[in-house]
Amino acid sequence: MTCFAKVTQKYGPETYGAYEPIYEKGAAESVDAAKHLREGLFTPDQYKSEIGLIREEEESAVMQKQAQTGLPAPPIVLPTPNKTSTP
Repeated sequence: MTCFAKVTQKYGPETYGAYEPIYEKGAAESVDAAKHLREGLFTPDQYKSEIGLIREEEESAVMQKQAQTGLPAPPIVLPTPNKTSTP
């Protein structure tokens, strides 16, 4: 998770444009949730729930910003395919 936050911080402005602060905040909150899981403060189910809430907040904030500014939707970053899987 820490790597995800660092990548979001480094490449966020060019990737997400005006939406970058929203995604950077979500990445930071995800790192905190991962730390809580690692420290035993969250169970795996609590961690999944927290990540889900963070994603919902991101989506809501993006839709609100898009409605206020009329900006196009941010790009969707798709995961890279698993190269070890066979078709």
